[in-house]
Amino acid sequence: MNTKAAKEKAVGGYRSAQQSRSARTEEKFLKAAARLFAEHGYAGTRIADIIRESGCSTGSFYHRFSDKESVFHLLLEQYIDDNVSRARDYQFDKNTHESVWHLFHFFTLKSLEAVSDRRGFYMAVQELSLQDRTLMDRLKSITRLLADRFREAASLYADEIAAKDPEEAMAQACQLIVTIVWRIEAGDGLLYPDDKNDLACMLADAACGIVRAPHPKT
Repeated sequence: MNTKAAKEKAVGGYRSAQQSRSARTEEKFLKAAARLFAEHGYAGTRIADIIRESGCSTGSFYHRFSDKESVFHLLLEQYIDDNVSRARDYQFDKNTHESVWHLFHFFTLKSLEAVSDRRGFYMAVQELSLQDRTLMDRLKSITRLLADRFREAASLYADEIAAKDPEEAMAQACQLIVTIVWRIEAGDGLLYPDDKNDLACMLADAACGIVRAPHPKT
């Protein structure tokens, strides 16, 4: 099955946009849905609300989507594609990062960038995952890919990492950062620093505690 057919199968009642104008209309629907999910939740958002918020016509909506669920699933597919690509492209080598602390700091900032302005999507995921546990399993595949990248990087920072099992410790540090960034974007991180650099420093310190690596200032 080709990529286009696979995606259409995955998102059910979605028809892919073929022209640039159609793609722009589609993006308006997706952005409108994400904003409304953030304000009213998935259940509290109606198709009529999405159409009105988008500024597009009812016919344009039903030309692309069969229902609200297909809108969410396209958001999900875009999120997965974007984050899998990011996870594969990250540079974790020591020529790029001065120390493992700097690697954690970099990864936190990149993770915050990846989830930026997606609160509506995250809130919809939390709501829908209560009824469909396979939804979280699909998202966990991104974390597993990232964890594997960190395991691979463990040997590059062997002179700093004192954990008994460096590879697993690096994977756990990755999980810590991903989980906290996720919770913050979902609106549950009220006590974490508002400044992104301060947050990245805090999580880099915590991750270094997991892998038993020194802070660069010590």
